Amino acid sequence: MTIRLKLQTTLAELEGIIADFKVKYHESGDNATKQLFNTLITETETVYKCLTIRATQLQDVELQYTKDGDNNARIFSDRN
Repeated sequence: MTIRLKLQTTLAELEGIIADFKVKYHESGDNATKQLFNTLITETETVYKCLTIRATQLQDVELQYTKDGDNNARIFSDRN
């Protein structure tokens, strides 16, 4: 499994965690607990956004690598 795929799995897990925090936020009747879950939601969403940017960067690198590999394969086969 590539790093990008592992990162995408982590992002999916983070989406679930954020959803759980939101449910717990709405279920809580205590303002201090609501504030805690609100902070957790905000911080987890920040991590999610940063990792999403990194996943996009990795995807771009993989696409470039694949494209360069295809070009190199064509050049090699043209020489033979």
